[in-house]
Amino acid sequence: MKYSDLFCFVRIIIIIILLKWYLFIFDLMVESNCLEDRFAMILLVEYVYNE
Repeated sequence: MKYSDLFCFVRIIIIIILLKWYLFIFDLMVESNCLEDRFAMILLVEYVYNE
């Protein structure tokens, strides 16, 4: 297992954890109906994933 593979694997785990956290925040935001904030977070996830 190469170092780059390990780094990629760790990054995937971090992204999964972040996505779970974001989904938790989404649930809170649905209550208060902040669609703009949810859209901004989706863009942030896309940015992190594409980096």
